Amino acid sequence: MKRLITLISIVAFCALIYYCISYIQAPVSTISAQNVTREEIVRGDAFIVRDETVYTASSGGTVYSYAREGARVGKDRRVCAVYGGEVDEAVLQELGTINAKISELGSVVVDNAGFTADSGSIEQRLVQLYDEIELAAAENDVQKIAECKAEIEALANGTAAVSNADRIAELVSQKEALEAKIAGPRQDVYATASGIYSAKIDGYEGVLNIGIIDGITVEKFAEIKPEEAEEKEVEEDITKALTGDKICKIINNHEWYVMALVKRDDIANVKVGDEVDIRFSKLPGEQTTAEVASISNDPKGQEKAVLVLKCESFSEGAFSIRASSVEIILSSYTGFEVPVHAIRVNDGQNGVHVRVGGSDVFKPCKMIFKEEEEGTAIIVADTEDVNRQLRQYDMIVMGEK
Repeated sequence: MKRLITLISIVAFCALIYYCISYIQAPVSTISAQNVTREEIVRGDAFIVRDETVYTASSGGTVYSYAREGARVGKDRRVCAVYGGEVDEAVLQELGTINAKISELGSVVVDNAGFTADSGSIEQRLVQLYDEIELAAAENDVQKIAECKAEIEALANGTAAVSNADRIAELVSQKEALEAKIAGPRQDVYATASGIYSAKIDGYEGVLNIGIIDGITVEKFAEIKPEEAEEKEVEEDITKALTGDKICKIINNHEWYVMALVKRDDIANVKVGDEVDIRFSKLPGEQTTAEVASISNDPKGQEKAVLVLKCESFSEGAFSIRASSVEIILSSYTGFEVPVHAIRVNDGQNGVHVRVGGSDVFKPCKMIFKEEEEGTAIIVADTEDVNRQLRQYDMIVMGEK
């Protein structure tokens, strides 16, 4: 009996030693630190509302755009014309080519005024270049900014005006000769405000105006439809128009709005003045910052609401669409995603253990986002000590010994 007890004790002791060795030698469970972004998103259908000045034809004829589609134009610039009678489209196409060449040369000439390399013309061009730099900066177009700066330097040295003057004068002369070939009356359209030029009439011009924003409700949102008038879209800047037809417009590029129909519960914590980011399904890869301008005041029990967002950053794509589904990003968190149980406390500070060689190193971190259902969190480094900051691909210890 004594021998049996001794044998059992020896076996138990050996088993204990075996499991201790196995535990010590077992690989530690780890995950690689990966930088991720979590977003709180509200989705809905939306209309884009712009401040537009629309111009109509006082008489029928052929419409020709002097300004390029989507170009930024200044007040009092001739942007469009309606030619009465028969017009040779080949002449208008050639006229468009000449205008494009003048634009490439950086001329301030946009109508029948001749170009002179005097101080006044140079000063006008400098003002235009500074405007173009501002616009390029809003679009983060580094190459355009560099080109504008190079031209400013050339103008300052007096070389640009001298080198381009003869060629521009020649082009202007050709343009005047072509215009003389077009018989019949001509109605010129001059921009009454600066902004973005467009000859694309989409049928929403009289519907989606700034006045609709005040007092917008879910019911009114559902009633928005394009005007019944036949929609027209200019192709290659050439089209026909009847008296009273809308032929072009100038769009305020400094301020525009998005009206989005969303679930009221999804914006329960949203208030006027909040800053959000927005993405449109029709503009993949493009994201714009906006401010919450208003939230519709609908009858009690209405499950949806109209969220009006004010945008002040230039978006070329936003001027090409009218209706689109939208993603409204209420908040965004970027950091390292880890299971909540991987977060430890060391001397009163939160952080994670990182496996370095055969030992663990504590790296202080703070939690900026927590997903209760998934049991995960987004953490970021919480120390100024570079050597102790959590980095991409660090092996974070999961289990405890």
